[in-house]
Amino acid sequence: MKSALQYDPETATAMTELSGRERVGELVAGMDRERAALADPNVRADRFIERWQELQAERRTLTTGWHVEARAKIDSQMKGLTKSLERDPQLESVLRNRAQELGISHIRQSQNLAREMERHIAQSRSQSLGLER
Repeated sequence: MKSALQYDPETATAMTELSGRERVGELVAGMDRERAALADPNVRADRFIERWQELQAERRTLTTGWHVEARAKIDSQMKGLTKSLERDPQLESVLRNRAQELGISHIRQSQNLAREMERHIAQSRSQSLGLER
């Protein structure tokens, strides 16, 4: 339901402008549309990339020592996204071809995308802390 409200404008409209059976019918239809959308690995990839890029942008704004907790929270969310790839091989396959959109310049066929993304998070953390070699 949350996903349908976020990504399906008709569902959001039904929630705010309709009532009774009409609302229920539209909400059920919206959840059906969302379920169908999520069956497509390309849609899941688009949403994954969008969220990853949002987190990266937010993370880049947290550059001082005052932001350690906030940055750790974002790192945790990014790691959670990488873990989701282990449960969705179709998504990983699509994302492998779109690695540059994730900020990963190159990934070999034998490399695990989730591990490469986690390495990218750790590398970014080291650079921001001035630990870069």
